[in-house]
Amino acid sequence: MQFCSTSASTALAPKLPDATVLEEMTQWLGSGLRCIAGRREFQKGRYLIRVVDDDDDILDLFSEFACRLSRRLSVGCLFVFNEPRFYKSGPASVEDAMIYLSERMAILSDVPATTLLNGGALNKRLTLTCPVTGTPTEYDDFDAIAFCPQSDDESDPLYDPLMAAPYLCVNITSDIFAFAMFARDTSELHAGKAPHEIEDKAEAKSILARCADPWQRMAEKTIKNYAAITNTSRCPVHLTEDKRNWVAFHKDPAFAETKKERYIHNMPIIYANAVINAWASYFDRGERLSLSKVSSAGTLS
Repeated sequence: MQFCSTSASTALAPKLPDATVLEEMTQWLGSGLRCIAGRREFQKGRYLIRVVDDDDDILDLFSEFACRLSRRLSVGCLFVFNEPRFYKSGPASVEDAMIYLSERMAILSDVPATTLLNGGALNKRLTLTCPVTGTPTEYDDFDAIAFCPQSDDESDPLYDPLMAAPYLCVNITSDIFAFAMFARDTSELHAGKAPHEIEDKAEAKSILARCADPWQRMAEKTIKNYAAITNTSRCPVHLTEDKRNWVAFHKDPAFAETKKERYIHNMPIIYANAVINAWASYFDRGERLSLSKVSSAGTLS
């Protein structure tokens, strides 16, 4: 598919310096991002963000991210693309942007770009030392999600403000690893050490049991933040009445989509408690930690 050609009325803006794009994205992450958990991680210095230009940049940034994850220095990574045709004032559509990002990020995937474009997942499985148990654990939900400025344009067929950002970018993070880092932070705040370092395992489990509620509240606030800026008659986004699920006009964890449908996703009250139970089993019986079946993924509603 060809991108829109430029004309006198659709002339591209001059390319901004990478430093300017990075500064604007950094400001957005710190104050404009409506995802409460993501903003928290950025403010704690655990978001890795870079402008990438080619395949080597993408591979190098992911390698750096994996290294920082292993040292618990990062939780999320943002790949930013400085492409004038995808500036907010440019002629591109959401579909144009998703085609571009699918083709660029396929270097990290074992599935074709066309699959990523049409609801496929760009998933990375990483074995990391669990921030809670201190044991090697496989996290199978490091998923990459594409964002573009055009997503908040109501005239675009793929309108979805939840997928909007000031510049073209791709975010990679894991809900489960992020929750584990939050639980470790909570333990260090209350006990001065990580859960696996607490000698009294009953105390460790008590601290962990208190982590699901604030994680749930952050998620609830995030959804309400996005609902407030969304024309929900065009793009549904809301909590279910029991707050155990939420509805969105995209599939989690699809990398990108060319068709919008309603999906229902699990809230932390479901998946965070499942993770806490797995941690408790490890502390009680030394059971091998398995989180592979814990998911917040969406299904059609």
